[in-house]
Amino acid sequence: MLAQTTIVLPEEDFRDLKALAVVRDRSISWLLRDASRLVVDTNVLVSSFLGTGAPRQVLNRVRGGQDLLCLSPAILAEYLAVL
Repeated sequence: MLAQTTIVLPEEDFRDLKALAVVRDRSISWLLRDASRLVVDTNVLVSSFLGTGAPRQVLNRVRGGQDLLCLSPAILAEYLAVL
């Protein structure tokens, strides 16, 4: 039996996800089902600004809508503290 997951998004996040789905010519359900969900370590985030290697490629995939960046308030606070 497959587990069903319910994702609750604030309205502004839903609008962003809907816009991304339109740009990628995909449905929101496709993005949530088939796109990889990534939690990016702060070191990877910082490294993505400094070079063109794997960290940059990871963030480029997120920017291109191929993967979804997953954040929590704690991760976002760490990003803001480091940057």
